[in-house]
Amino acid sequence: MSESSDEEFDGFSQNEVDAAAQRYNDRLAQIGIGEFDVVDSENEIENEFSDENEPLVDETGDRPAEADGEQAPQPGDPNYSKLYKIESLNEYVHRFYGKPVYPKRQLSVDEVMVPWKGQLSFKQYMPAKPTKWGIKMWR
Repeated sequence: MSESSDEEFDGFSQNEVDAAAQRYNDRLAQIGIGEFDVVDSENEIENEFSDENEPLVDETGDRPAEADGEQAPQPGDPNYSKLYKIESLNEYVHRFYGKPVYPKRQLSVDEVMVPWKGQLSFKQYMPAKPTKWGIKMWR
């Protein structure tokens, strides 16, 4: 199989795959994984961190914004979520990083068990893992 720019990967050309991989690597670099970003000026740093969205934490800084116990949906409510306290953070992350990513053809996914001895409804038991009880994650 020859390496050419016309090679197809499930309907995508090599150039499209390379461009998508570059965007993926750029996103990883934004969150500190992979290559380091070079910042040219102080103004770039201010622009990077001056997001004009709603705050992630309230004014006191001790809890996520909008995670008020009085407004929390009760179990049985159609809008109920166990993660309601961090939904504003979750929405922010999805807005910032939620664009589709098209990695290269060779992709590996690692299954990880995060140890957890507390009470969770989604805690799992995997007897083959060194950590038997915990939260299963993929990366």
